[in-house]
Amino acid sequence: MRLKTVIITLLTMLTLTASAQEAPRDTFKVETDTTNEVYRLEQEAYRLAKEGNTKEAAPKLFRVMIDKDSVKAVVMKDLFDKAYERMQVKEKIEEEHHRQEKTKEMMLKIIATSFIILALILIFVTLNMQKMVAKLRQNNQELEDMQKQLEIANKEAKVSLKQKDEFIRHISHEVRTPLNIIGGFAQILSMVDGLPDEGMKEVNQKLTDSSKNITNIMKNITALSDMEQHKPIERTDRITCRELCEKAIEESEIKLCKKVKFDFQDPAPEGLSIKTNGAAVVSILTELLNNAQRFTTEGTIELTYSLPGHRLVFFTVTDSGTPIPEQEANHIFEAFVKLNDFDEGIGGGLTVARSQAKRMGGNVWLDTKYDKGNRFVLELSV
Repeated sequence: MRLKTVIITLLTMLTLTASAQEAPRDTFKVETDTTNEVYRLEQEAYRLAKEGNTKEAAPKLFRVMIDKDSVKAVVMKDLFDKAYERMQVKEKIEEEHHRQEKTKEMMLKIIATSFIILALILIFVTLNMQKMVAKLRQNNQELEDMQKQLEIANKEAKVSLKQKDEFIRHISHEVRTPLNIIGGFAQILSMVDGLPDEGMKEVNQKLTDSSKNITNIMKNITALSDMEQHKPIERTDRITCRELCEKAIEESEIKLCKKVKFDFQDPAPEGLSIKTNGAAVVSILTELLNNAQRFTTEGTIELTYSLPGHRLVFFTVTDSGTPIPEQEANHIFEAFVKLNDFDEGIGGGLTVARSQAKRMGGNVWLDTKYDKGNRFVLELSV
């Protein structure tokens, strides 16, 4: 039975094919698009074929085949359309997801960039603030330093003003005393016709001493004025230490002083020559000898020199007077300083002596280790 059905089907298809080649195309229009209609038509075609009515069965079978293809095409098209729509939806979803990812990434970049810029701004502001704080501290420190300097300058100005007043007072006193002596003895000489030789010698000595005092005062004032210029003193003289000491002894007239015993110790009688400024060295030694005479009422004064080290020579003036306190060792070298206002002089001799020594590359200082009196040292390079 099954074999018979297959044979009929094949014959029907062949007949349909031949009929389709002869029949016009509009004969095979699909009258229905439903699956039920196709199935009914197919069943009817099979029935006609079984009955042997192949002529009517063949067009129906051919039409069934066409309708099935059409249905399948519609179904496939519908499936394809739905698949395409799903693909488009999926692509749109993916595009939207990608766009959102891009937007999120862009937002993250913007946020990260904003944080970086904000961090850089904060760092920049912090560094500037630190610089400003450091600058303010520096300015405050400079202002404090300037204030301290102004306070020091103010104190120095007050000290200078006080020293100036003391200087004027000392000068007035020191100059007035010899001038009074000179004036007084001048009146005596004009009133008295003649004086004994002893009296004349005393008058002449007083006049000479007073004249020397005025000369020394003027000399110290000039030296103090030159000292402010800080000009170096040229050392072009080649002279022995013995000659320098002898000239200073002669100018100071210490040998004529009867209240003390003077001794000159010459460690190199054969002659030790140095290159220096003879006039300046003699002036310094003269001041040191005169200073020793003023403050030594009795005892001894000694002048000597030595070579304590390489290319150095020390001239020392030692006296047996009252020791100067150690805390005053540097104070006495300041201008117009007098430890006793009743002492002679204007308080500038030691100041000038140290200034002259330093301008020759040396120094004058008080040996505080010596406790039997006072020992002043003139240090010079050979």
